[in-house]
Amino acid sequence: MMQKLKLGISAKISIGYFCIVIVILIASGVALMFFRQLNQNYQKISLQEIPAVIMTSKLLKITQRLISDAPSIILKENQLIRESLMREMRANIKKKDELLRALTLLGPLEIDIRAIDRQFNLLVENLNLLYTLSSQRIDIAKDTKQMVARLRIPLDSGRRFRMIPATHSD
Repeated sequence: MMQKLKLGISAKISIGYFCIVIVILIASGVALMFFRQLNQNYQKISLQEIPAVIMTSKLLKITQRLISDAPSIILKENQLIRESLMREMRANIKKKDELLRALTLLGPLEIDIRAIDRQFNLLVENLNLLYTLSSQRIDIAKDTKQMVARLRIPLDSGRRFRMIPATHSD
């Protein structure tokens, strides 16, 4: 038959303390594991992800500024203003390169840095093309104005050419 183990009060209290210590050790181990994970997540967020968000926000502002300059590149006929816009674009390209370099140094991110660089370079190519085409348009308009002005030069009497309406004889 089975014998019943008789434990004294001090043995029961000791077993109770032992069980409490075991539970405390398990709970502190789990808490320590969670705190380590929390610290790793905090380090990743504060040292990698927040700076990446700030840098991509700066890239977005640069891109928006370039896009907003496109109408000015097309419509402004003042060469100084247009050259100023192009200088600003070159400065923004340097800022973009610095930001992308810094993003690369942050380590592996969920951002495709090469894709951002390609799209930005495509935007710059399009802006350069707009600049070239609008420069040609301005030159053509200037040449056209000069040709029209030459056609309106008075011959010998100081009179300008007049358009004579065409008569239709039916």
